[in-house]
Amino acid sequence: MIDLYQKTRHCRGCSHPSSGLKEMIHMNPMPPAGPLNSSQEIALKIAKIPLTLLQCQNCGLVQVQEILNPHFQIDQTPLPTSQFKGLVSHYTEFANLLSERYELNKNVHLIEIGSNDGLFLSSLPDSWNKLGIDFESPGSLPTNEKTQWIRDPLTKALIDKFHIDGWAHVVCLTNALRNTEEARLFFNTASLLLIEGGEFWIEEPSLDLLLVDEQWDLLNHSQANFWTLASLQSCLDPIGLEYVESFIPSYNTNVQRHVFRKGVPVLCENSFEGISPHLLRIKAAYEKRFDSLPVQKTLEARRMGKKIAAISASRRTQVYLNQIQILPIEYIIDEIPQRQNHWIPGRGIPVVPPDFLKKYPVDFLMVSHASELEGYKEHFPDFKGEWIARFGS
Repeated sequence: MIDLYQKTRHCRGCSHPSSGLKEMIHMNPMPPAGPLNSSQEIALKIAKIPLTLLQCQNCGLVQVQEILNPHFQIDQTPLPTSQFKGLVSHYTEFANLLSERYELNKNVHLIEIGSNDGLFLSSLPDSWNKLGIDFESPGSLPTNEKTQWIRDPLTKALIDKFHIDGWAHVVCLTNALRNTEEARLFFNTASLLLIEGGEFWIEEPSLDLLLVDEQWDLLNHSQANFWTLASLQSCLDPIGLEYVESFIPSYNTNVQRHVFRKGVPVLCENSFEGISPHLLRIKAAYEKRFDSLPVQKTLEARRMGKKIAAISASRRTQVYLNQIQILPIEYIIDEIPQRQNHWIPGRGIPVVPPDFLKKYPVDFLMVSHASELEGYKEHFPDFKGEWIARFGS
């Protein structure tokens, strides 16, 4: 029988022994968030595994202890970035930011690691030389004289094979660190791509931002690593990638962009002994989740005979509904066609298209965060019921 998961044996950031990993949060067993199920029967029978969050006392990386067996991660084919309206706006903004930053250099050489379907690279100036590296890129990719692709994992052997050592003025890592096993080694390899003084951009879901409003539903098995700026610095300083500045994107406030510049290695002086008060707050929020106002409001609505639906079959919605099994949700609305006509693992809640709301109206709609409310109100102008935000309200 194949084991569903293995426990991590060392830090996924600095490779420090597991004896240096301190337990922070232990969540109830749940299905791995991400892939939806093709029938309600399968959704209700799917295996569940615990989720334990650890913090390395050496580099500070917060990471999931239970690492999924690849055989268990079914139906994980990456969807093209361009299918998500929010991501189109997000990467267009990122491309505009880089275009303004490097506009004086018409001969920019840029490499994106984790390039998906090329949406970001295609949004950059046509005069730039661009290279995408992503072994999981979906479908065909737009190739021309200025834009090339490599569909292989980033290794020193790959750099030597394609003669790209010191080729790039800019290297961008977009959402490529969530499951990296030996991050410091990966960073060291990526730094070889840069010229001296070149800039290294890292865009990742940020633990610093997750701690705002104690959004514990962003914790899931599909993201094994949760980075802060301090934990990134502890891995990058020793290999000569010096911190420059950070940005919070306008269209995706759960991620941060950090800029590092290639220079001289330095000793990182950050200390990570114990658990910070911020992490203790998110632990407390998770343990008191049944007492939260959104949960109590939802349960009261059901007692009054009202119907409640949720928006988006995202990973965080799956986590929230599996960790609070008593929530009575009729269905989940999702505009992504590949998610529709499927069921939420562990709960068996159907995922439906937006027009389902008109045929089967509800009294309440639940969203992940209060910051999303205005956008959804514009998207559902005919909904006259009440809105519930799980966080940020």
